[in-house]
Amino acid sequence: MMALNVDPNNIRLWRDLPRVENSLYRRAAEFAVLGEIETARNLVNVLCKAGATIDDFGGTDERLAVAWKASGLRPNGITDEWVQQVAEEMKGTYEHCSPQEPLVKALDNSLKLSHGSQAGQPETTMSLRSGVKVPESMDRGRLTVSDLDATSTDLAKKVAAGWNDRMINGLLIAEQLWPYFNRGLLADAVGISAQALKSKGESLLQAYSDRLNHGYVANGLESKTMRELLEIGENNTLRGAGVEHWEETGDDVPETYFSQPATEEQISALETRLKIDLPQDYKEFLRITNGFGSGNGLDDGIYNGLFPDPELYTVEKVAWLSEEWIGLPCEFFEIPRELEDPYKNEKGERITWSTALPLFDRVIRVGERDIDDLWLVPPKLVHEAKGTYLKMLENGDEMQKKILKNAIRDFAGSVEEFEKLEWCFVKNTVGSGPEMNVYSSFRAYLESLIDASAECRV
Repeated sequence: MMALNVDPNNIRLWRDLPRVENSLYRRAAEFAVLGEIETARNLVNVLCKAGATIDDFGGTDERLAVAWKASGLRPNGITDEWVQQVAEEMKGTYEHCSPQEPLVKALDNSLKLSHGSQAGQPETTMSLRSGVKVPESMDRGRLTVSDLDATSTDLAKKVAAGWNDRMINGLLIAEQLWPYFNRGLLADAVGISAQALKSKGESLLQAYSDRLNHGYVANGLESKTMRELLEIGENNTLRGAGVEHWEETGDDVPETYFSQPATEEQISALETRLKIDLPQDYKEFLRITNGFGSGNGLDDGIYNGLFPDPELYTVEKVAWLSEEWIGLPCEFFEIPRELEDPYKNEKGERITWSTALPLFDRVIRVGERDIDDLWLVPPKLVHEAKGTYLKMLENGDEMQKKILKNAIRDFAGSVEEFEKLEWCFVKNTVGSGPEMNVYSSFRAYLESLIDASAECRV
């Protein structure tokens, strides 16, 4: 999604903190290649001040080193030595931007051959700024595609037509192109003025700052009853954004996702069979509908913006799951690994790396579709994981406490609510791109999923 198309208000609504942080870095990269390098720097500074919960930004942070080198600007905490070293490692590499690689290279070569001296090339026109060679041309006026030769103009327009994050990744590390980026060539190519770009940057900067420092804004789903939540999810899936899925597969659209309610006797029998008292929000769900999904044997549940999540089981199918493959760390949320280091246990037979958190050993499976599983996580495991996080919070330094409090706030609402947690909920994805998302409750999972179901992100 282009920065130009991002609604600042939506950023404030995003519940997933890693999504916010990754989005910020991607938009910083976009502003940089569009020539608004100060906005890019300010965005990264917002995250540095708030404290990032994740370590890996898909290499975007490293590719931005070329932008910092070309501009002479530095986010807080970034040294010249790091910029020089990482920018050199990135120099001349396009491996992250395929299949855009040929187009980026072609634009690079065409501009270098036809307009190099006009954009601050060759090296005789370079000056030193903050110890980094910077093209003097970045202080000149704006550059438009109409200033270029016919071949370069055509290539710049093709870059704009194929504008996406992978294209931006390739542009970031095309070092010879930065004199043109700094003069706004690509901003002109995609059709945005310098003033409009700066204004958009200011609004996004405020939105990311609000989101990172104050948490997400409630979207209204919190006040809905369980039945209302399910009705919204069903409508979005069968008649809203989820129609895309049914059109793509050619499957018949179900009339409803609801089934007859589970009786009190059925719910009691389930708890007896599992030998545990189930969480109230899940039992409330069962009293409304005994299972929720397509009911056509395809296990389709609520649309998640890309495809359906798993159908939720009827009481007859709900069961304990304790197979060896589930034995991964019970990580409620992402945090920098160094916060875990003092509390890590030694590697064991079930896991090939050390971790501070307990391993999933026994969960209640309540849904399954293809490579996706839905689990209720019982109190014993929740208490163990919760205790580890609270220990990290108690013993961390000022920045570590800030990072943990932000992560806990987004997960449970507050430290106080986090301490009260009994059950959690997991969506686990296996296969070539394994992923685990943990929620503070069954209802929290539904709210997050139903929020996503309103938008087609294919």
